[in-house]
Amino acid sequence: MRLYLDSAPIIYFIERMMPFAAAVDARLAASGILLVSSELARLECLVVPLRAQDAARVGDFDMFFGVRVADLVSFTGAIFRRARRDPRNAQLQDARCPAPGSRSRGWLHGVPDQ
Repeated sequence: MRLYLDSAPIIYFIERMMPFAAAVDARLAASGILLVSSELARLECLVVPLRAQDAARVGDFDMFFGVRVADLVSFTGAIFRRARRDPRNAQLQDARCPAPGSRSRGWLHGVPDQ
């Protein structure tokens, strides 16, 4: 199964943000999982460590994307425009600042291989 990751679960995993890190750990440990992400997610993961000049954390993210992610997909302008028009994306939050009371864990759901 291909598991598509945006930046949130990757940040939770690398930065050990509880209680989410445990759920991510369990999902990533499942057998038959092929991790897929995007260059946009990679960039989002690096914003804070680059701003803080945290070379070790940048290295942690680079290692994750280089070793764990099997497929890195492009994020084109057309995809961005489509996502921007989707009303479900109107309340997007930064992974480090989840909305108060948020229980969303949609990023834990994989998509079966077709």
